[in-house]
Amino acid sequence: MRFLVAGPRVSTPAAPIIWGLAADQAKMQYSGGVAASRRERPPAERSITVRAALLRHLREAPRTAHELSGLVGIPEKQVADHLAHVARSLRPTGERLRVEPAQCLACGFVFRKRDRLDRPSACPVCRSQHLGPPRFAVERA
Repeated sequence: MRFLVAGPRVSTPAAPIIWGLAADQAKMQYSGGVAASRRERPPAERSITVRAALLRHLREAPRTAHELSGLVGIPEKQVADHLAHVARSLRPTGERLRVEPAQCLACGFVFRKRDRLDRPSACPVCRSQHLGPPRFAVERA
């Protein structure tokens, strides 16, 4: 690839810019050769959609967002958004998303009135951040 450099009108090939851990990542090996950064890596092949995979795992047993992210292969932060959509799509089928609330492991406070599906950051009673995550399952209504 050729690029023009500012200044005299001379075209020279551009040197690749290596930022932070990119040099270290380029040295890491995996089965396909040199590991590409996450942005350059192609998405994983899927035979079913993310939400269909979530439903399959939620019907098996109650799971945390962390467990679901590992099973389905998506970041944990995206699980709550997908679960909200799964809950809406379950209404006409006669099933519902059951949420076992998060609880504080320091004082035992249970987050029963919490409507959000993500993990709370701190206990409102003791301010501890040592919390058990909410668990999700699909059951017949």
